[in-house]
Amino acid sequence: MLKGRFDSEYIYVRLDTKDHTIFKSEVELLKGLDGTFDFKTKEWVFPIDKEETLKRNGLKVTVLNTNQEYPVVNINRTRVPFIRDYQVAPLEYSISRKGRILLADDVGLGKTLSSIAFFAYTKVNYPLLIITTASTKPQWEAEFNRFNTWGLKTAVLSGVESVTLIDADVVIINYDLLSYHIKQVGGNKWNPKFAPTEGLLALKSMRFQGLIIDECQRMKADTSLWTKAIKYLANGVPNVLALSATPAENKPIEFFNVLNLLRPDLFDNYDAFGMQFCDGKKAVRYTKIKGKVKKREFWDYTGASNKELLNKLMRHHLMFRRNKHDAIPGLPKAVPVPLPLKLSSSTMTEYADILSGKTEIFTKSGEKMDDSKLVRQNYMREFCANEKMDYVVQFLLDFLSNSDEKIVVFTEHHDIIDLLAKKFKKYCVVFDGRCSSKQKEAAKAKFITGNARIIFGQITSMGEGVDGFQNICNKMMIVELPYKPTLITQAVGRLERVGSTASTVTVYFPILLGTIEETVMGMITDKSTNILTILDGDGDGAGNIGRQITKLLDSIMA
Repeated sequence: MLKGRFDSEYIYVRLDTKDHTIFKSEVELLKGLDGTFDFKTKEWVFPIDKEETLKRNGLKVTVLNTNQEYPVVNINRTRVPFIRDYQVAPLEYSISRKGRILLADDVGLGKTLSSIAFFAYTKVNYPLLIITTASTKPQWEAEFNRFNTWGLKTAVLSGVESVTLIDADVVIINYDLLSYHIKQVGGNKWNPKFAPTEGLLALKSMRFQGLIIDECQRMKADTSLWTKAIKYLANGVPNVLALSATPAENKPIEFFNVLNLLRPDLFDNYDAFGMQFCDGKKAVRYTKIKGKVKKREFWDYTGASNKELLNKLMRHHLMFRRNKHDAIPGLPKAVPVPLPLKLSSSTMTEYADILSGKTEIFTKSGEKMDDSKLVRQNYMREFCANEKMDYVVQFLLDFLSNSDEKIVVFTEHHDIIDLLAKKFKKYCVVFDGRCSSKQKEAAKAKFITGNARIIFGQITSMGEGVDGFQNICNKMMIVELPYKPTLITQAVGRLERVGSTASTVTVYFPILLGTIEETVMGMITDKSTNILTILDGDGDGAGNIGRQITKLLDSIMA
């Protein structure tokens, strides 16, 4: 069996069979037709006029037109009076693409409401399943019920047992809960096999007609249990909307699962995608099995290539995306303010000895830590965060005494949050992964409407789906730099959004020069450049906050 696609000039054909006898005969036939083999994409390339020749030779080529045109849709606003003017365009795009899109609008443009509007407008696509994070389930329920004027019943699943007890038109579930309902039943580390449990079978039996996947970047790993569960549930669902302002966090290969789920006709093969858009190349991995080191060859898809082409394909066929400042005039703009710091000479010596391996490192319980490069790098990131604490504490004390403003402070490690919360106990609240949903809502309310002037949040917990901070403050500090640039984008989006009356959002970045923090900033910049080129066609634009900080640091230190 062959699969193919074509554009205005060429036909691209890929063998898609595991039958080696058929494979060999078809290869010989393709050679005889003067096809050119592209080792990058693993495709045979023919001029467009060869289409009939291929058919006459008995080759069953499923040909896809990558220049496919879509209808222009003009909606009737009276059917969705609750949407804002700037939310009309994504609704029309969703309808024109038959309800299978990646809604990648910038943070703050109301992707939640835009996706609800699609199902409110079409009305027939129920039951509807909404998959989101645990902390944003109440927000989704509230938003859906706010505009639910046609009597649909909603159900928010909160426990493992509740999956089989559903009587609703709209079901809201979180990623982690889905993971409980699929299990590995065979295979091996490299090729595991999975099967749904009773709970997932019960969800599947509801025959969902619509699916919203919020924060869809969480599907980046094909081996994660929730990715397997989502793919199982999505199979056969006609209307699927995937939502994320940051659909890939580190590298282009992370786009594949979502693209394949939405448009398998366009993105049907992992290896072909990796070769064409991820600079695929052979690499070697050494693993120790039962005391013996074994060499394994594999295809490395961690790079980036043909970024502009991928941007063009995604925007034309399935991705709707806008920069918030282009869509909504008057939004505040983030202004990064790097705060360059330096270690003392004695501390710098200690830092260098730990990083090089001269000094052993231990866990908090006193156990010796693994002596790998990655472990040491992660240890040094926390080391740097601790070394910045005196400066951060003094900065926040000055902030409290010199103004009556509030500030959002992001960290990564629990120990850092605990240290800061202890110093500012009278003035702060905490929002991190250890808090229950009720505790998070209480902390948020106390910061927004109460007397708390600082909210200390873990960037992975408070950086997504949290709204309301922009109404009462425009100052932020990111104490620890995450490896993922998208976490910074999401965090900044908590303040740089609709509802703010400020013209700018000030984001402070205390950075220890000459340490791993400078290395991480370089990684953030490179990753942002690749991802933003694919999403926006411009990797060095205003959205690349790493690039802005690097330039500012260079000018400060010049």
